[in-house]
Amino acid sequence: SEIHSLGKATKTAEGEEQKKLASTFIKIANLMGILQQSPEDWFRAESAGQSGLSNEQVEEKISAIKAARENKDYALADQIRDELTGQNIQLTRDGWRRA
Repeated sequence: SEIHSLGKATKTAEGEEQKKLASTFIKIANLMGILQQSPEDWFRAESAGQSGLSNEQVEEKISAIKAARENKDYALADQIRDELTGQNIQLTRDGWRRA
Protein backbone atom coordinates (compact mmCIF):
# COMPACT_ATOMS: atom_id res chain seq x y z
CA SER A 1 0.00 0.00 0.00
CA GLU A 2 2.97 2.29 0.61
CA ILE A 3 4.14 1.87 -2.98
CA HIS A 4 0.63 2.67 -4.18
CA SER A 5 0.60 5.83 -2.04
CA LEU A 6 4.01 6.82 -3.37
CA GLY A 7 2.77 6.29 -6.93
CA LYS A 8 -0.26 8.49 -6.33
CA ALA A 9 1.90 11.18 -4.75
CA THR A 10 4.24 11.04 -7.74
CA LYS A 11 1.35 11.61 -10.15
CA THR A 12 0.08 14.67 -8.28
CA ALA A 13 3.45 16.29 -7.52
CA GLU A 14 5.14 18.76 -9.85
CA GLY A 15 8.64 19.78 -10.85
CA GLU A 16 11.58 18.67 -8.75
CA GLU A 17 9.34 17.05 -6.13
CA GLN A 18 7.81 14.82 -8.80
CA LYS A 19 11.26 13.83 -10.11
CA LYS A 20 12.42 12.99 -6.57
CA LEU A 21 9.30 10.89 -5.84
CA ALA A 22 9.52 9.12 -9.20
CA SER A 23 13.16 8.28 -8.57
CA THR A 24 12.32 6.89 -5.14
CA PHE A 25 9.42 4.90 -6.59
CA ILE A 26 11.64 3.32 -9.27
CA LYS A 27 14.39 2.50 -6.75
CA ILE A 28 11.93 0.77 -4.43
CA ALA A 29 10.33 -1.12 -7.33
CA ASN A 30 13.75 -2.29 -8.54
CA LEU A 31 14.70 -3.36 -5.03
CA MET A 32 11.51 -5.43 -4.83
CA GLY A 33 12.05 -6.88 -8.30
CA ILE A 34 8.95 -5.34 -9.86
CA LEU A 35 8.57 -3.08 -12.89
CA GLN A 36 11.41 -4.91 -14.62
CA GLN A 37 9.63 -5.01 -17.98
CA SER A 38 8.12 -2.38 -20.20
CA PRO A 39 4.31 -2.48 -20.29
CA GLU A 40 4.47 -3.78 -23.87
CA ASP A 41 6.71 -6.68 -22.87
CA TRP A 42 4.57 -7.44 -19.83
CA PHE A 43 1.40 -7.68 -21.92
CA ARG A 44 3.21 -9.94 -24.36
CA ALA A 45 4.65 -12.15 -21.63
CA GLU A 46 4.02 -15.80 -22.14
CA SER A 47 2.35 -17.42 -19.19
CA ALA A 48 0.66 -20.76 -18.80
CA GLY A 49 -2.85 -20.95 -20.14
CA GLN A 50 -2.86 -17.68 -22.08
CA SER A 51 -1.70 -18.75 -25.52
CA GLY A 52 0.13 -21.66 -27.01
CA LEU A 53 1.89 -19.39 -29.51
CA SER A 54 5.36 -18.04 -28.87
CA ASN A 55 6.07 -14.36 -29.50
CA GLU A 56 7.95 -15.35 -32.66
CA GLN A 57 4.99 -17.34 -33.94
CA VAL A 58 2.69 -14.38 -33.36
CA GLU A 59 5.08 -12.11 -35.26
CA GLU A 60 5.17 -14.63 -38.14
CA LYS A 61 1.38 -14.72 -38.31
CA ILE A 62 1.23 -10.92 -38.34
CA SER A 63 3.72 -10.90 -41.22
CA ALA A 64 1.53 -13.44 -43.02
CA ILE A 65 -1.48 -11.17 -42.55
CA LYS A 66 0.42 -8.25 -44.06
CA ALA A 67 1.56 -10.39 -47.01
CA ALA A 68 -1.97 -11.64 -47.61
CA ARG A 69 -3.30 -8.08 -47.62
CA GLU A 70 -0.58 -6.98 -50.05
CA ASN A 71 -1.69 -9.84 -52.34
CA LYS A 72 -5.31 -8.75 -51.88
CA ASP A 73 -6.12 -12.13 -50.29
CA TYR A 74 -8.36 -10.63 -47.63
CA ALA A 75 -10.04 -13.93 -46.80
CA LEU A 76 -6.67 -15.42 -45.78
CA ALA A 77 -5.78 -12.29 -43.80
CA ASP A 78 -9.10 -12.52 -41.95
CA GLN A 79 -8.58 -16.24 -41.30
CA ILE A 80 -5.14 -15.67 -39.76
CA ARG A 81 -6.45 -12.76 -37.70
CA ASP A 82 -9.28 -14.97 -36.43
CA GLU A 83 -6.75 -17.67 -35.48
CA LEU A 84 -4.84 -15.10 -33.42
CA THR A 85 -8.04 -13.90 -31.79
CA GLY A 86 -8.84 -17.50 -30.90
CA GLN A 87 -5.44 -17.69 -29.18
CA ASN A 88 -6.28 -14.56 -27.12
CA ILE A 89 -3.98 -12.34 -29.18
CA GLN A 90 -5.27 -8.81 -29.73
CA LEU A 91 -3.96 -6.88 -32.70
CA THR A 92 -3.54 -3.16 -32.07
CA ARG A 93 -2.42 -0.21 -34.15
CA ASP A 94 0.96 -0.37 -32.44
CA GLY A 95 1.42 -4.15 -32.65
CA TRP A 96 -0.20 -6.82 -30.51
CA ARG A 97 -0.75 -8.05 -26.98
CA ARG A 98 -2.09 -11.05 -25.18
CA ALA A 99 -5.64 -10.62 -23.93
